[in-house]
Amino acid sequence: MRTFLALELSDSYRAKLTQLISELKIFDNNNIKWVVPENLHITLQFIGETKESDLPEIFDFLKELFKDKPKLQFISKNLYLAPGRDPKVIWIEMQNNNTWIINSHKKIKSFLNEKGYRFNKKPLRFHITLGRIKKRIDPDTIYKILNKKIELLEILIEDIALIKSTLRPQGPIYETIANFNLKGDNDGKK
Repeated sequence: MRTFLALELSDSYRAKLTQLISELKIFDNNNIKWVVPENLHITLQFIGETKESDLPEIFDFLKELFKDKPKLQFISKNLYLAPGRDPKVIWIEMQNNNTWIINSHKKIKSFLNEKGYRFNKKPLRFHITLGRIKKRIDPDTIYKILNKKIELLEILIEDIALIKSTLRPQGPIYETIANFNLKGDNDGKK
């Protein structure tokens, strides 16, 4: 099964992102596959093909890692198309000052590496994918998307989920395998 770790968004924040996607659809609704509201999240770590036999140990590791951690504060910054020349993804950058989540991410990668999972060397960039570009879009559309003014939104993350992703032509189906609640106070430094 394919899995990843996600920072879960509140319903109110998902509603704001859904409104933003509606506004972006005006620029191109044919060549872009927009993410459905229930699939919007901040990716913490894509794991990929995961052995079912590894799940109990992964669950125990994550449960201990996230125990008593504070809630996470993020601010949405800018819209991006990546990669630059022939973009395939539209996403919104998320910024935070929570040092513990960066350290946790390193520990997760190290733990999974020891179990035989391999990852690319790209640095962690917190983001929310809004759409995937199916066919090349024209430069005018790229310009309009990149120049779309977005409201700076703050969000408080209270849950981290281990999610199973089933790919289908109509779009992925996400199923939460485990949920880890962030219970600590929100000083962001723990």
